[in-house]
Amino acid sequence: MSYQNIYYNHFDRIKRNDPHMLNKEENFLIRFKTNLPYYKYNESSLTITYFHEGQGNVLVNQRSHYLKKTDFIISNSDSPWEYICNESIQNDILCFAVSDALVSRFINFLSCSTEKLLDTPFDFPEKSPILLENSFNTQHSKLGKFLERVYYLSNHGDFNQVNAIDLTFEMLQVLYDEHIGLYKLLNRIDSKKSSTKKEVFRRLLLVRNYIHDNLSAKITMEELSEISALSDYHIYTSFKNVFGLTPHQYHNKVKLEKAYMLLQNGAFSISDVVALLNFTDLQSFSKLFKKFYGNPPSKF
Repeated sequence: MSYQNIYYNHFDRIKRNDPHMLNKEENFLIRFKTNLPYYKYNESSLTITYFHEGQGNVLVNQRSHYLKKTDFIISNSDSPWEYICNESIQNDILCFAVSDALVSRFINFLSCSTEKLLDTPFDFPEKSPILLENSFNTQHSKLGKFLERVYYLSNHGDFNQVNAIDLTFEMLQVLYDEHIGLYKLLNRIDSKKSSTKKEVFRRLLLVRNYIHDNLSAKITMEELSEISALSDYHIYTSFKNVFGLTPHQYHNKVKLEKAYMLLQNGAFSISDVVALLNFTDLQSFSKLFKKFYGNPPSKF
C-alpha cells in the first residue's frame, strides 16, 4: 500500500488528500508520506507519533522536541501540541491518536479484577494516568520496536486484514508496561519534587540517546553536559543512580552488545568490529569482551 501524498486512517479505512483533523472523541491510526510543514492539535487525545523518515520540531505543552528519523514522541490527553518543519522534506509517519474513552476502557481492564469486570463492565475511570511526555528512539524502546513493526506491517497488502482496535490495545499494553519501568527508574532520582524528577530524567534520556547514537565516537563528559544542560558531576551521579552504570560504563556496555551482534552475524571479523566501533585496539577489546561475556571474541 502506498501512502505517498495521502493521509490514511486505518480505523475508517479512508484515504484523504488533507491532514486528518484529529479529535478527542474518535480513534486514529494514521499513515502518511507527505511534506507537512505545520499541524496543530489543541484539544488533544493521547498521541504517539513515529517518524520513520523525516524530521521536525514538536511543541508539547510549550516544550520543544526535535525529532528525526526513527524517533517517536508521546503526548498526553489534554496536552496541546503542534508540529513545525521549515524544510521541504517528505515525512513518513505512523501515528496513533487514542480517545479518552478507549484509554479508559483499557485502564479499567488493567486495574479491575475479573469479578468486577463481569459485574460492572462499563464502569470506566474518568482520568487517564499521566505518561512521560518525551521523545524517544525506537532502538532503545519496546514501544519503539512495536511502532516499527506496525509501520512495516502497514506497507503490506494484508494490513487491511488487521483490526485497528486490536493494534491500539496492543500498543497501549506495550506503552503502559514500558512506563511502569520508566517510572521505577525515574524514582531513583534524588529529589522530592515530581516535576524535578521528570525534568532530570528527561535530560538523562538525552544523554542515553546520545550514547546510542554515537557508539563509535569518543564521548566526553563535556559533550554530555552540553546536550543535557547538567553539570558533569550531576550526570555522573544521577545517570549511575538511574541506569546502574556511569556514562562511560554504559557506553562500553552498549558497544560490547553491538560487537556481539556483529560477530554473531558472521559478516564481520574481530578486526572489522574493532575498527567499526572504534575500540582502542584488538587486545583491549578482547579483554573487555571476555570480562563482559565470559569468553573471548574468537569463540564467536
